[in-house]
Amino acid sequence: MKDNGGAINQLHMIQEISQLVLSCSNTPRKVLLQRIAETGCQIFRFNSAVVSLMDSEKKTFTPRVATGSAHFSPNSNVAAVTDEVVKRFFADRYRVKMIYYEQAPQDAAIYFNPQDIERRTQKRRPSGEWHERDVLLCRLLDSNGETGGYISFLHPADDCRLSRDLFYNMEIFSRCASSAVEYHAMFSNLRKNERHLKQLLVSSNIFRLQLDLDELFNEIVWAVNFSSSFNVVALGLVNKGSRSIDIRAAACTDKVKLNQIRGLQFPLASIMPLFRDEYSRGKAFYINKPENVLERFREIYYGVAHGLNCKTLLIQIKSKNNNLYGLLLADDHGNLTNVSDEEIHILEIFANNIAIAIDNRNIYVQLRKKILKLEDEIAQYEPDFKENPNLAIKKMVDRIFKDFKRSV
Repeated sequence: MKDNGGAINQLHMIQEISQLVLSCSNTPRKVLLQRIAETGCQIFRFNSAVVSLMDSEKKTFTPRVATGSAHFSPNSNVAAVTDEVVKRFFADRYRVKMIYYEQAPQDAAIYFNPQDIERRTQKRRPSGEWHERDVLLCRLLDSNGETGGYISFLHPADDCRLSRDLFYNMEIFSRCASSAVEYHAMFSNLRKNERHLKQLLVSSNIFRLQLDLDELFNEIVWAVNFSSSFNVVALGLVNKGSRSIDIRAAACTDKVKLNQIRGLQFPLASIMPLFRDEYSRGKAFYINKPENVLERFREIYYGVAHGLNCKTLLIQIKSKNNNLYGLLLADDHGNLTNVSDEEIHILEIFANNIAIAIDNRNIYVQLRKKILKLEDEIAQYEPDFKENPNLAIKKMVDRIFKDFKRSV
């Protein structure tokens, strides 16, 4: 990574990170982050590094991977850093920032030329001195200029020199590493979309007429659960007698909660007001506030003290005549705060397929009744076929045309 003069070979650095993107495209994000941290330590001569990423739910940056002698507890909040603190660290213009332990920050404009991009707001330590809690931060920015995380470099090797060249090259490294993380997320989304499309093709079995309705609905909710990021999915149909939406099928890993959700009823008079512009997301409705009608469902799944973090997606299931058949309910979207339009569109396709399947089932039942009725009538003419076949056929044809004219 270094040339014969000891300087960092920038071309090799960029090529190595490019190779990381390709080699880790089919691996979990944690593997990519680990490789980036190891590569950064190797290039810049640090003994350890920690990669912290933004937790959108908690609005904090939490450690995800560590390399070398750095250690952390993934479930500990001690190492978490708030969004406000990180913004002060980088002050919007820094990609790399040196933080000296037990030194108060200073106003850089007083001491430095404002045209220079300084990477510290503290007094530089004498050359060769390094406190064990000093840290060099490398910012990870997305294409929108938002801070998605940062790399903390710790414990420099004996041959590490905090020179201007090192900071300049680390800024290049920051850009490459940021792109690598963003491209990996893009690859992951493409694979997820591919899985969604495959599941949509597999779910074509919802049109199989040999399945009874309960089997059909059960296959649908598990197909949605598998092909989306929602951990609980339920299907409710309108009960005209009780004027409610009754949950007919549900999918989640907890069997106790599953059975409780299946018995839920939502009064139509209470559920219809949720379908308003405030919650509208395309043809879906994203309920991200407390609503009394959903309180029982959220208590079952999240517990009594569930707080305000529940976000429920509702999609109407309508007939070809625009009558409400029921709704598709999805909740617990992992650690993501927002559901993408693409994922909502996938669920809309499922809801539309459910409506088509119910329409087709109704048409099938009606045709089946007509066929059975016709078979009974043909059986009545069977004695006439033996005595006078021509007269029997004429009677049957006249009856068919009479029914046809009546239906027209």
